[in-house]
Amino acid sequence: MNILGIIALLALLGGEGQVVRVQESDTEQASLRGIIGIHVMIGKIPAELAQAGVIDVELEAEVELRLKKAGIKVLEQREALSLPGQPIFFIQIGGAKVADLPVYAVTILGALSQQVTLERDSTQKCTAHTWSLSGTTAAGTQVLNQKIKAAAAALTDQFVKDYLSVNPRPHK
Repeated sequence: MNILGIIALLALLGGEGQVVRVQESDTEQASLRGIIGIHVMIGKIPAELAQAGVIDVELEAEVELRLKKAGIKVLEQREALSLPGQPIFFIQIGGAKVADLPVYAVTILGALSQQVTLERDSTQKCTAHTWSLSGTTAAGTQVLNQKIKAAAAALTDQFVKDYLSVNPRPHK
């Protein structure tokens, strides 16, 4: 069995798949402090997944809705690029159909990218992921889009939780 088959099998055995934090939580949360809004971008969906019905605009709308419901301002790209740090919440989907199985193995990454200044040379700025979370899942064609939306929702919900932990909503 190839690596995609192993990922698919593990994800199927584990139910909904796994979401895994890949960096230290406190540092990531602190990097969100003071961000007043973000732009959402969905990476190019792999052709094989798009042909199976995964639609990037649906995914983007779902992520934006979850952020807005949490009180996080969603910005157009030009607005985000005018803010300090130029914050962009990025979702990247990867995956492919597993040979000899009626299932797709999928990886998903959620990351907040922002402009940072290098400590060793304060004149140099670059874009870096300051918050990220990734996961895996597997699904047949019938439920592939739903599983990917659920994984993106889980990543977005964790982002919201971390964002609100350092940017509490004002009490009304």
